[in-house]
Amino acid sequence: MGQPSQANSNPDTLTVHDNRTGKTYTIPIEDNAIPAAAFKAIKAPTKPGERPENETEKGLRVQDKGFLNTAVIRSQITYIDGEAGGKARSPLQLSLRIIVV
Repeated sequence: MGQPSQANSNPDTLTVHDNRTGKTYTIPIEDNAIPAAAFKAIKAPTKPGERPENETEKGLRVQDKGFLNTAVIRSQITYIDGEAGGKARSPLQLSLRIIVV
């Protein structure tokens, strides 16, 4: 996932070319979404004077200010219908026990 690649004939992928390094990456598309973690494989050397907080050599990050295009596609625990404002729990129940000493 998100690894450097050559030409890919799979239509359910996103091809990303990093102009900083010249590498091309193929990222799978599933449920009309791509995994944000795939972008961590897209790494480049740190530029002179770049902020250390950017951590460029650790992989590209995805910025989504205001969560305008963020989605949880699958969950075994809950189903959330954001447009309808509904939430349902699966039969799998989670329990949390807090012990005060």
